[in-house]
Amino acid sequence: MSHKEYVYCGEPVPPLTNGTHEDFLLLLQEAILYALEKRKLLTGPQREQCITALERRLRAAGQNTMERSGKTVASISSAGGRGTQGGSI
Repeated sequence: MSHKEYVYCGEPVPPLTNGTHEDFLLLLQEAILYALEKRKLLTGPQREQCITALERRLRAAGQNTMERSGKTVASISSAGGRGTQGGSI
């Protein structure tokens, strides 16, 4: 089988960061875990434990983001701006 090389010629791809693409990254990581289970490299309980750890880490990262943006939301809400109850704008 010969080696193939592909070169992307389109627009620059934005970096995938936790702050902007959280859902996509979580689903990608879950898909990888399901693939590992299908290949018998993980058991079902191991996959579930990894998914739980991923979700916990995502929630912790979300809380850190809320804490950083909380001051901005509180100042906008107290000044008569349009804030939301969830803590983000």
